[in-house]
Amino acid sequence: MVIMQNLLEKTPLVGHSQDIYQLVQYLEDGKMPELQFEDNMANRKLIEVQKSGDLQLKTIFPDKYLDQEFCQSVPFLPQQRLLSEEEYDRISDIMQTVLKSGQFTSGPFIELFAKEVASFTRRRHVVLTASGTMALLIALCAMEIGPDAEVIMPANSFAATENAVLAAGATPVLIDINPNTYNLDPKQIEALITPRTRAIIPVHLYGNLADIDQIWDIANQYKIEVIADAAQSFGISRLGEKSTMSILSFNPFKNFGACGKGGAIVTDDEVLANLCHQLSYHGFARGQKNVKVASYGYNARMDNFQAATAFARFPFFTYNALKRSYLAYRYIRKLKFLVEKGVLAVPDFHGNHTWHLFTVRILGNFDKRKVQKKLFEQFQVETSHYYPILTHHQNTVLKKTLFSNVYLPNTEAAHKSLLHLPLHNQLTLSEQNRVLEALYAVLN
Repeated sequence: MVIMQNLLEKTPLVGHSQDIYQLVQYLEDGKMPELQFEDNMANRKLIEVQKSGDLQLKTIFPDKYLDQEFCQSVPFLPQQRLLSEEEYDRISDIMQTVLKSGQFTSGPFIELFAKEVASFTRRRHVVLTASGTMALLIALCAMEIGPDAEVIMPANSFAATENAVLAAGATPVLIDINPNTYNLDPKQIEALITPRTRAIIPVHLYGNLADIDQIWDIANQYKIEVIADAAQSFGISRLGEKSTMSILSFNPFKNFGACGKGGAIVTDDEVLANLCHQLSYHGFARGQKNVKVASYGYNARMDNFQAATAFARFPFFTYNALKRSYLAYRYIRKLKFLVEKGVLAVPDFHGNHTWHLFTVRILGNFDKRKVQKKLFEQFQVETSHYYPILTHHQNTVLKKTLFSNVYLPNTEAAHKSLLHLPLHNQLTLSEQNRVLEALYAVLN
C-alpha cells in the first residue's frame, strides 16, 4: 500500500483518501504508529490532535457519543450541526475580518484559498468559481465544446452535470453504469462514440473514484477530452490524473464545502487555466478588471467572502475525512450479516473513496420505499436517495426529443433499490448505532 511505503520511507502523508483509508485501519486496531503528516493547511487539525497524543477513537468520537447514549432520532443531514464548535468559531472570526474590510466580492482570500487547494491536490492551477455547475460550464467553454458536440455522461448524477453540458449548447449522451460502483461503465463508451463526440464526463459519484484508467485510454484512442466531475470527491487520491480538467464543488453539504455556493476547476494546463480565469470573470485579463481579452465571460468567480469561509474550514478537512471514513468502515463491518443474508448490498471499503455519501441497496423481497418509510416511522431514522429522478426520466421536453430511446438497465435497476444512510462530519456513534439497529429490525 502507498501509505506503508510512505511509512517505511518516512515520506510525509499528504492526507488524500488513500492515506485516510489506512489511518482507519490503525484506528480500528488501536495501534496508531508514529506518522508524519505533510504540513499543509488541510492537515492542521489532524496534526494538532496527533501531537497531543489523542489520535484515537475515544478522542475522535468522545465517550459521551458511545453506546450508552440513546438517540431518539437520527436526521439524515442536520443543517444546524454541519460545523463543530471550533469550526464555527474560526469561521466567525474570518467573517468578521471580511466584513470589516468591505472586500465582499474581490479580495485576498480568493488567491489564498486557491493556492492551498493547488498545493493539497498537487495540481498546478486552480480556478475558483461561484459553483461547481459554473466550473463545469466554464471548462466546457474553454475547450470549445458547444453546439454540434456530444458529451458522454451518466444519467444518475446531480442535474448540474447535464445542465452544464446543455448550457454550453452540447448534447448529453447517456451511458449506463457499473452496478457495483454506480460510476459509468467504460466498456460501453466505444458503442456511443460518433464523429460528434468531443468529451467524456466521468462522475466520481458519492465520492467513489471512477475507472479513470480505462476511460483515459479510450479517450486518447479516439482523441476525446476527459473532464472529471469530482464535485463529490474532494480529497480523492489521483484527483486530476487521467483528465484534462477536474471540477470541484464547495457546496456546504459536500464532504468539504464553504458556507455557501462555490466550486473550482483544477488542471495542469496553463493555457486552459488562463482561459477559465477569463471566462469566470467577464472575459477580463487576470488581475486587470475591465480589460477584456476574451470575447465574452461570465460573472462566475468565487466571492472573497465564500473563499474566506472555505479557507477557514480547510484546516479541519482531513480530520473530518478520517471521521467520515471510519463511520463508513463501521457501517460496512456492522452490516455484514445483512449482506450475507442477501437483503442488503454495501460498498467496498477502499482508499479511492471520500465517502461524501454512504450508499446501500435494498435487495431480496424488500421494497426500498417501504423500508425507508419503516425506518423513519418506527425508528425515526431518516434516509435519502441521491438522486430521486434520473436524467432521462425528468419531465422536460428533452424526455421526448433527446432521451426517448435511452435504455440504461443497470442505472435503472440500481435506482430502484438505492438508499443513502446518514453520514456527516458530526454524526455520533450512538446515532450510527440507532441506524444499524433500525436496519436490522426492518430487514431481519
